[in-house]
Amino acid sequence: MEYSARRHLLEDLLADNQGGIRLSEEFDEDPDEMLRHACAHELEGIIANTETVPTALDGPATG
Repeated sequence: MEYSARRHLLEDLLADNQGGIRLSEEFDEDPDEMLRHACAHELEGIIANTETVPTALDGPATG
């Protein structure tokens, strides 16, 4: 499943969520820099993905 499809599923799932889980905006930044900022601000639950990198949902990688 493509990243954009997964993202839309999460947006729909969390649309009416009043709890502690929220979907952040998308950032087109260097992942290492994002991690440094997250650590500096003691943020938790940071999950990052690159649109073009397959995930476990995409099935096993083939070479």
